[in-house]
Amino acid sequence: MIKVKYISIDSYGRGEWKTFKTLQGARKFAQYWIGRNPEMGSTYAISGDGVGKIVADGVALKDLFGNDPTSITIEAIKPEACGDWHDKPVRYAVHGPGTEVQKFSTKKNAQKYASLRRKAATQQEAGDAYVRLP
Repeated sequence: MIKVKYISIDSYGRGEWKTFKTLQGARKFAQYWIGRNPEMGSTYAISGDGVGKIVADGVALKDLFGNDPTSITIEAIKPEACGDWHDKPVRYAVHGPGTEVQKFSTKKNAQKYASLRRKAATQQEAGDAYVRLP
């Protein structure tokens, strides 16, 4: 069982716990009140304007926000410099569970990482496997 509480500084949210059977319901509630990508604290998430706060029990806060925790997607992005002067600009972003993002200079590398991330339990595990690729 997942419990989520919304609290606001303007007294609109009374701070009552709302119970959910599924992660999707809890995500929908939390994102409705403070948005998809809030500022994350260790035990709470705050809306961008600072008015609303979400606390949760029975689920990690990172799973309530960002991308769907079950989806791994690849997105073409505006080229941006990353690393040293001789590195290629990053052009693709792989969006993982929660707010996780990894950027790559080629679509092929992004696809390799996305494939590994779908199989891995954590971002660290996928990164380690990617580094060990031939």
